[in-house]
Amino acid sequence: MPLEPPRDARHVESWKREFTSRRLLLRMPVRRWNVGVVILIVVLALSLGGAGAANSPSRDLTIVRSMPGIITVAWSPPVGAVLYRLYRSDHLLATAGAGASRARFRVFVGSQRLRVVAVTARGAKTPLGLRILGASGAGGAAANVAQLWVDRDGGSCSRSPQPTPYDDGRACRSLGGAQTAAQPGDLVRVTAGSYGSQRLALDKGSPAVVFAPSLGTTPEFDVVTVDAGAGWIELRDLKMDSFEVGPTATPPGGQPPAPAHDLTFRDIDANVFLVNQAVRTSILGGDFGPAHHRKPTVAVSNPWDAYAPTNILVEGAFFHDITMDPGGEHVECILVYSGDRVTIRNNRFRNCGGTGDVAVLYLRYPGYRPRLQNITVTGNRFGADGDAYYNLQADTCIPGLLVRDNVAPKGNYWNVC
Repeated sequence: MPLEPPRDARHVESWKREFTSRRLLLRMPVRRWNVGVVILIVVLALSLGGAGAANSPSRDLTIVRSMPGIITVAWSPPVGAVLYRLYRSDHLLATAGAGASRARFRVFVGSQRLRVVAVTARGAKTPLGLRILGASGAGGAAANVAQLWVDRDGGSCSRSPQPTPYDDGRACRSLGGAQTAAQPGDLVRVTAGSYGSQRLALDKGSPAVVFAPSLGTTPEFDVVTVDAGAGWIELRDLKMDSFEVGPTATPPGGQPPAPAHDLTFRDIDANVFLVNQAVRTSILGGDFGPAHHRKPTVAVSNPWDAYAPTNILVEGAFFHDITMDPGGEHVECILVYSGDRVTIRNNRFRNCGGTGDVAVLYLRYPGYRPRLQNITVTGNRFGADGDAYYNLQADTCIPGLLVRDNVAPKGNYWNVC
């Protein structure tokens, strides 16, 4: 089958909205965190007072934290609701069936808004009042502190045993310098400014070293590269042109390096990304696009690479405005060329160009077929806009390919192989 099928292909299978009545509780991976003070403020959209304020309903809950944790919220199911959509800071995280009345949200350092929207069979949407049933922490204000700081000028790049406020003389000049000085579980904050391209090359062990902005700032980067063998890294709330994970090539006859591992990219604002030779890598939330003649990709790039991306999760992100010129190379909002246990779940897509919002296809080198198996595409909301031919294009011979519970007005296209 051609990579770019005609728009009038007769074997287009239309997809329909599927509402399920099963109870779906939002569950997200929970990391074991070092013992420390967990600080939480619940700021209600209405001014609520008194000892019972935390349990009073509010349309939005604004959570401000200095340590990660879990918030459990509940709502009163309205008449006629067939589906609930769960949002954190305007990113769709998951959906829950008609029988649901509570959910668990994972919350992170800094400020975020939690929202639950009820959807009726006719598509009407109503934000619901939320009340907190439980939280992993006590009250207090978020603190702009860290074990290490990064600024544009740099200093002694000295680590503090306890999180401390910014000190110009102790700051590091780069993410890599801060990673060298960090210990497992450290928080590294980055001050405002433009930092160019950065490289992270180390594995400091579990738990991950977390890189996050100074509160109230948006530092910007060009390309952030995570090298082969690097691991236990989390990038959070940073803005960049793109990030790349793992080596992109191994010379013929050479020994391939170990893959990057145990990585989290959380709420990143980027144009594109490349997840190459990597294992246990999660892209959670975030905004990807716009991009022209480039695309977010999960792949190995040539026949000599030995490690397919494995245990890759893309969840709760917004992909948009990935475009191409007429007659140019195909683009997609996500392209998966190789991988094992790759999950694309609960994402939103808008204005995707080329062959499809999501393409899951074998890389067609003569005599070479990289590992591509156990791919799951579920709970995504695809758009009807953009010039992509279909919402999903996939090869039929992929072992373990699972496609379900997506909203896909353009339908899908199956390449028979």
